[in-house]
Amino acid sequence: MDVTEATDVEPEGGLPIGALVGRNVARLRAERRWTQIELRERWVQVGLAWPRPKLSALESGRRDAVSLGELVLMAIAFQEPLTELVRYDGPGDREIALSPASSQVTAEALASLFGGSPPTGAEVLVFGPEEGDASLVKLGTPVQADVELAVRLGVPPQEVIQTAMRLFSGNSLHQERDARAESLLELKGSDADPRAYRGHVTRELSAQVEKSLRDRGILS
Repeated sequence: MDVTEATDVEPEGGLPIGALVGRNVARLRAERRWTQIELRERWVQVGLAWPRPKLSALESGRRDAVSLGELVLMAIAFQEPLTELVRYDGPGDREIALSPASSQVTAEALASLFGGSPPTGAEVLVFGPEEGDASLVKLGTPVQADVELAVRLGVPPQEVIQTAMRLFSGNSLHQERDARAESLLELKGSDADPRAYRGHVTRELSAQVEKSLRDRGILS
């Protein structure tokens, strides 16, 4: 389990909205027993491709603000209402600073602004950089192999996920790898080493994704 720096000492003045959200992100992640890597994967699935240091900074209270769009994507990934991300469990009705130069609102007033039902839905529309470039990604779709390839190639994870889904009939690279490796194992029998097949299939599928990215001019 990842550990982020935290303090029980409340800072003077208004609590930055980013610090409040960060506390709740850390709480929701801990409740689910997710590591930061696992949370980041879920954020990538819905289009929030934050690097891990940025997530760590948020959870440790070192980011003053988050955008509304980022907040909505976080709520979708957690499958929680927005109120859970702006919940304040400290003493009294704390003043919350919405930006460094803003006036402040009470935690109770902020929560009431975001009242409502959790954002639900089996799929999330993830947009790419080109006009009309979007893919439906089912929540919970495994994308670890996609993220690893994106890091190796130096491209946004969404590019790899969307390219894989085009090539593999809606499957992420991770899903297609597992499906093909399982088929090979069934053919070879139970004595086969699953790691060897996953590695071979991953390299083969990754090459297809990389070629498609180069053909589209995303990779030089």
